[in-house]
Amino acid sequence: MELIRVCGHSFVKDLVGETPVVLDCGANHGAFFGELARNHRARVYAFEPDPRLFPRLPEVANVSFFNLAVSGTGGDLILNLGEGNCSSARFSEGAGQAFVTVRATTLDAFCNEKSLRAIDLLKLDIEGAEIDVLESLPQGLLAVTGQITVEFHDFLDASELPRIRGVIRRIRESGFYFIRFSHHDYSDCLFINSGLHPLAAGRKAGLLFEKYYRGVMRKLHGLLGIATPGGGM
Repeated sequence: MELIRVCGHSFVKDLVGETPVVLDCGANHGAFFGELARNHRARVYAFEPDPRLFPRLPEVANVSFFNLAVSGTGGDLILNLGEGNCSSARFSEGAGQAFVTVRATTLDAFCNEKSLRAIDLLKLDIEGAEIDVLESLPQGLLAVTGQITVEFHDFLDASELPRIRGVIRRIRESGFYFIRFSHHDYSDCLFINSGLHPLAAGRKAGLLFEKYYRGVMRKLHGLLGIATPGGGM
């Protein structure tokens, strides 16, 4: 299996198919959906609620753009506009920060509206809201989702760890194989749907080898001051 890491998000290339359907929740500057659309022939639905970032997203073939937040409940929500084009409905930088009301959708409602019957890869990097989304994701939608790559934000708020572990337990009990590639936090997590992609022991061992190999290389690159491919040091 070929494991790919794009913008800090890991997924298995072999399992996304020839023309995968990808949901990029938290598109930011567009690097993730750009890689998937250009190099993996993906049909991408990209979500970015930040009014500063959305107009600047690069136009890429086979990518549809939505100026929406993804949440567990939908409706309107208050987005905290942080510095460095970072925004969150969960985290605030304190006094002096700007706020804006944005529209939100649930993944279930969006998939129903667009008649999406399956998701090959779901990427969640939505500044703390990924917990609400995964807690409320219907079992029917989980069953037709091949892989979920998630950046949880316990590195910003360690008090979220019990909920993160609860979400991981819930997704695993729904039939997913779980592997955490980040060492000190849950910033690079991958769930693989075992019902859609049964993994033999050898393939799981390969993923674990890749995890620890990455850890060793990350430490080595850190000592040498070399940037790690795929994002980070």
